[in-house]
Amino acid sequence: MDMISQLPEALLVKILCSLPTTKEVVATSVLSKQWRSLWKMVPNLKFICNRGNHLEGFSDSVRRTMLSLETPCLQSLHLDVSLGQDESIDDIGELVGIACGLHVRDLVLELFNPVLKKYPIILDNCQSLETLRLRGDFGSIALGVPSPLCLKSLRTLHLLDVFYQDDESVVNLFAGCVRLENLLVIRSGHDGVETFTIAVPSLQELTIDDDVYGDSGYVINSPSLQKLKIKVVEGKTIASELIMINAPELVEATIWTHDEFQLGESLTSVKRLSLRVNSLMEVPAGSIFKQLEYLQLLTDYLLSWNPLMVILDNSPNLQVLEIIGEHDAELTWEQPTHVPQCLCHLKTLDWYVTGSTYGKEVAKYILSNARRLENVVLRIAGCEIEFPWDFPKEERLEVCHDMEGWCPDGCKFELIVAPFDRDCFFRPSYYGS
Repeated sequence: MDMISQLPEALLVKILCSLPTTKEVVATSVLSKQWRSLWKMVPNLKFICNRGNHLEGFSDSVRRTMLSLETPCLQSLHLDVSLGQDESIDDIGELVGIACGLHVRDLVLELFNPVLKKYPIILDNCQSLETLRLRGDFGSIALGVPSPLCLKSLRTLHLLDVFYQDDESVVNLFAGCVRLENLLVIRSGHDGVETFTIAVPSLQELTIDDDVYGDSGYVINSPSLQKLKIKVVEGKTIASELIMINAPELVEATIWTHDEFQLGESLTSVKRLSLRVNSLMEVPAGSIFKQLEYLQLLTDYLLSWNPLMVILDNSPNLQVLEIIGEHDAELTWEQPTHVPQCLCHLKTLDWYVTGSTYGKEVAKYILSNARRLENVVLRIAGCEIEFPWDFPKEERLEVCHDMEGWCPDGCKFELIVAPFDRDCFFRPSYYGS
């Protein structure tokens, strides 16, 4: 211990910062006189309170520790609170307010609550915040924003299972995020919002996971947005008319709405597109996807193969086509009257097969017309939904034989046997992060 105590104070503080929680950091004050106040120089605080774990003294400990700090600013505060059935923490908003008053830069609040009680959080005085992550449980964290906030330093915002007072609270929350670049929104249950409006000119990456009850709509007005992911939970759909997107700089998009979708001008700049829909509305005249190079289509919700042909017909520069098939019966298929232009220079076809009903005629048509294909990847997997079921060996061999036989001369054929991944998104072998 004497040898460690002789290290420079800045290095000792860095050592303390590596401890898992603030409880361990403060405990070092008993080591020696030199260490008695050293913990006050640690700018990163993390407090964990589990069910029944001294909740009464938890808030006092957090409050006392923050007010005892001797650092120029509070770099980060992480509060991880899990409440018991009869427990509450009514002053959690006050603790957040103290942290903001200490110019906290990175704030993480996780609040797990077994009863349907909501704890209001006010973000009026948080101009120093650069990263804010809120994670509720059944809407345990409540945001009421009656007027626009000023979160001028905020660049990363995560809102997980948060309750909002109304639609206007969402509008006012984002109105003050003038530098926001990364936004993650996970919605579930009744979160108080009918139309979730995101109007952030600086936003570059947006991820939305939707599991709210009933219909939910989105208005996205972010002219700098480059990456967009909208995923709806299994068993729910979002109609196309409930999603309005203004993102002229969009490069990568994931749209998993499980419903009919409108491919309009909002996606004409996209280079990489992942779709999980049941059908597509007619593509508006002039909405040609000249930038689209990579298309991933999940077929488990499709009613027919028509959406694939609509996109192929409007994507003249497509280079990589990935199809992930999972359905019990063959989808209806009408061979087009003309060959889509993109098939003349398609380079890679990646087809994920989970059974014999994978779209045999469609695969044959694409392979027969894509004469410049360089790579064909056939991925074969078993499918486990309710009962374990193996893709019979003779059927796998037949699919493999057919696909390889349809490949054009000089094309590299690769067979991969792998487990089915429902969350796959853009093969890294084709596109880096």
